[in-house]
Amino acid sequence: MLKLRTMNRLCIALMAGICLLATACRTSRQLSREALDTASGMLAAPAERDVAGKLSVTWKQNSPVTLRVNMRWNSCIHASYSLLGLLEVADVDILPDRIVIVNRNSRTYCEIPYGDIPYNNLLKLDFTTLQGILWGRLFSSGSQDPSGALHQIRYVSPAPDGGFQFADGASDFRFVADAGGNLVSLSRHTLLYNVSAEYFGRVPVSGSCTIPSAISITLGYGKSVQQLKLRYSSVGRGDDRGDVRTPLSGYTRISPSEMESSFGRILSK
Repeated sequence: MLKLRTMNRLCIALMAGICLLATACRTSRQLSREALDTASGMLAAPAERDVAGKLSVTWKQNSPVTLRVNMRWNSCIHASYSLLGLLEVADVDILPDRIVIVNRNSRTYCEIPYGDIPYNNLLKLDFTTLQGILWGRLFSSGSQDPSGALHQIRYVSPAPDGGFQFADGASDFRFVADAGGNLVSLSRHTLLYNVSAEYFGRVPVSGSCTIPSAISITLGYGKSVQQLKLRYSSVGRGDDRGDVRTPLSGYTRISPSEMESSFGRILSK
């Protein structure tokens, strides 16, 4: 009788274990499916591909500087700075293969390929990364194709409030997304430097398309920690005037170090 009771208990325990395992596997598969759908949606092109507005930039403890921005998905991020909102002083075009900086006062410009950025093999800065950070979207460094990027994105674990945590196999960036597919934070940590960003609120562009209202970026190098705060305002559809709008005809090309000197106190603050 004792052996029969023992066998019954073992059978019941085994059946309970099988049911629990089956439920866990089903839940895991469902969670993976939901995570995959969320990642696919965050990698896809936004509903509105041209966005324009104002971007308030605060670096360290300095007073904020307001830029006019026009972003075209997978093509260009254009920013310009004007004195008193009237006299345009500088332009920056972030392009898929390089960054172009223009000083309109001296009619000079410089071009910086991403490969020329110091330590960029460690920083992993490219157009896809910068676009993803400013748009508040999931990204895989070096890949503008959503299907190719999806192969690099790995689901890590659930996040609070029904969200998901992802990792980019190409750059080791880590992402946290909410249940609605909006980016909450991203980070990348190496032995030399750390970078992280937190996203706050959403501002509508048109229809269902939104971008982050504010972004707080923290850069760490050794014991040095710097903060960059960005805030969007007056956001709407872009003007659709083309990819590169910086007129270089009649401008002289100079080196990045000469460009820094030409801006003088503006860049030295």
